[in-house]
Amino acid sequence: MFVVLFIAFFVLPSALFLVGAAVLHSFHLLLGGLVMAAASVVFFLVSRGVEKQKKMKAQEERRCSDPSGGTH
Repeated sequence: MFVVLFIAFFVLPSALFLVGAAVLHSFHLLLGGLVMAAASVVFFLVSRGVEKQKKMKAQEERRCSDPSGGTH
C-alpha cells in the first residue's frame, strides 16, 4: 500500500512537472519537478530506513522474550 501511495502522490506529480517543463519550455516547472523528485527520494529513503529499524527492533524483542534465551 505504501508503494501505491508513494507513486500516486510523489512520483506522478514529479513526472508531470518534468513533462510540463519539456512541453512548455519552462525553467520554473523544471526546477519544481526536480525539487519534488529530490524530496520524494529523501522521503522514500527515510521511510524505508524507519521501516527497517522497526522490523529489527521487533525481531530483537522477539529474541529477547524467547524463553530459551535465543539459543536453539
